[in-house]
Amino acid sequence: MAMRESKNSNFHGRILFRKLPPSITGDLARSNQLGIVHLIDKIDHRQGHPQRGSNMMVLVLDRGKDDFKPEWTVEMLGTFRLRRVGRDSASVKFRSRTAESLVALLSLRLGGSTSRELLANTFWPDSDGDKQAQNLRKAFSDVRSVLEPEASDPKILLIQGENVVLDPRKVATDVSQFKLLTDRGLSDIQTEASLAQAIELYRGPLLPDRSDSWIGLYRMELEERLGQSVERLISQLLKCGQHQAATLLGRRVLSLAPLREDIHVALMRAYASAGLTTEAIRQYEELEGLLQEHWGEQPSAMANLVLQGLSKEPARPVIPAGRESNAENSGGALFANSPFYIERPSDQVIAGGIRRRESTLLVQGPRQVGKSSLLARVLNESRSEGTKVALTDFQGFSRDQLATVESFYKGLLFSLARQLGAKLSYEEVWSDWLGPNSNLDFAVESVLTQVDQPVVWALDEGDRIFGTSFADDFYGLVRSWHNRRALDPQSALRHLTILISYATEAHLFIKDLNQSPFNIGLRTLLQDFDRVQIQDLASRYGGKLSTEETDSLWHVTRGHPYLTRKALDWLYLRGHSLEEICTLAPSESGPFSDHLRRLVEVVTRDPETAAEVGRLLRGETFLESKSGSRLIAGGLLVVNQEGKVDFRVPVYRACLARGLSVA
Repeated sequence: MAMRESKNSNFHGRILFRKLPPSITGDLARSNQLGIVHLIDKIDHRQGHPQRGSNMMVLVLDRGKDDFKPEWTVEMLGTFRLRRVGRDSASVKFRSRTAESLVALLSLRLGGSTSRELLANTFWPDSDGDKQAQNLRKAFSDVRSVLEPEASDPKILLIQGENVVLDPRKVATDVSQFKLLTDRGLSDIQTEASLAQAIELYRGPLLPDRSDSWIGLYRMELEERLGQSVERLISQLLKCGQHQAATLLGRRVLSLAPLREDIHVALMRAYASAGLTTEAIRQYEELEGLLQEHWGEQPSAMANLVLQGLSKEPARPVIPAGRESNAENSGGALFANSPFYIERPSDQVIAGGIRRRESTLLVQGPRQVGKSSLLARVLNESRSEGTKVALTDFQGFSRDQLATVESFYKGLLFSLARQLGAKLSYEEVWSDWLGPNSNLDFAVESVLTQVDQPVVWALDEGDRIFGTSFADDFYGLVRSWHNRRALDPQSALRHLTILISYATEAHLFIKDLNQSPFNIGLRTLLQDFDRVQIQDLASRYGGKLSTEETDSLWHVTRGHPYLTRKALDWLYLRGHSLEEICTLAPSESGPFSDHLRRLVEVVTRDPETAAEVGRLLRGETFLESKSGSRLIAGGLLVVNQEGKVDFRVPVYRACLARGLSVA
């Protein structure tokens, strides 16, 4: 619901841009409790005042008079409670859970009309039309028996024709108050006070005891607002030197939203600012464990960049006890200033493209080849050269965020706006009657107009959304941004560079490459280390490999960046000989044991993948034509010099044959 102050002297309040049926709006207009309600046909956005001319209805609440006093309050953050104002504080119960959910949904859409059809399909999707109508009438009756128990009671549930609305004069919600406070705080209006009040009001996730699909998008929006608010308030507290208050705030909110990575990162910053480096590292480890436990994922590149900033010492990284290699615990991603980072030709290709302000840059490579490390490095360099940088890691998106195109697009917008320091209000940039692509397009341009510098927006793990219902639409929109940069030099997109990293061949999932960014722009293939790069990496440990030793190590790791790091850790940090490393490589007690164990777990977890790998081990042909490309992208296979598919690293064959019991 978009809000803005009216500039017309005849209007003393806020205009609520909501499409309401004339009959309902008429009922409201005839009421004296609201103050002044104006029916307006059209809003002239250029003049900022209403004009006549179309059938759009707008509700105007006159704040020049005394604010109306609600009769009911609905609490939905942390639990569901319905209370009558002025009566005892006990929560009122409905006769059915569906009636309670119905009030919750209408409360989340407070002031806006909801069609009977939407309600019926939301709560009884498997019933036929007659049964849906019967269930809906019963639910309405249950709601009215609580909200309007006496015939003389004023109507709160307004039903006219096909539309339903809760009277916004008589109902107040904690969600509406939370959104109002975060809007103020994130718009630099009474920032600290508003954000503190909003965070205090957040007692937990929206309707936490419900798993209905319709709740997910609302819940995600509120959690995103919470994350933004905590980040902003912690930043403000740190600027004022209130380190203890910042850390206490972060710890308290994490108890309510333990899986919010942005809050973990904000708390890491608070610890670091207070000089509590050990606590910041522990917070990273806690985040790492939670992500692994719940989703089998690693912290995002943004979290790793914050961890990187804990030490500006450019020497060899400190290796905490029990963690032989930082790369092991960060999924292979290295800090931007890591002394172990080895530049490859792709680094210069991407860095040069950013300096030339190319429109679209593509980094392709298999898993664990170093794409995220490359992104971290070039983005750090770009930032130091005055470019605004945003990094969106699709691997960090939850299942709820990837469930629908709307939740995915809104997650993208929050990520972009937050990192660019831009103001973003869904109510102002998102319209239900526009398609998702049009909404995202308009919103991205709105964000970019607030930034004067060149912008690099990096999308890491871009193939995470391949195969979703909205992948073609999203990447088609990215393609259109590329085209419009050339066609419209005055567009807000003129300063934008999109940088996408991905592993899977796009043509396997994108129906029309001509409607995607994957056959345009500047593309580079990031490859495993060659022998010279292995020698260079060994020198970073203070060692030196002969040509023969380099050959021996290369035949074991084939230049796999992560495995090469592990082997050199064993050689230079743990005192093993190269001969021991080569001998123990495929064993469960060797340098790659954890990596190989996870590999077997991943392969055997999916019966189809396990079957295809088994066929390769037996020298048979894949059953599915896409299997080879999929397993190459996954970092398991490569195409060898003979043009045949083979295991990327020789030890993969041995450990998978053992794990799949293939002789």
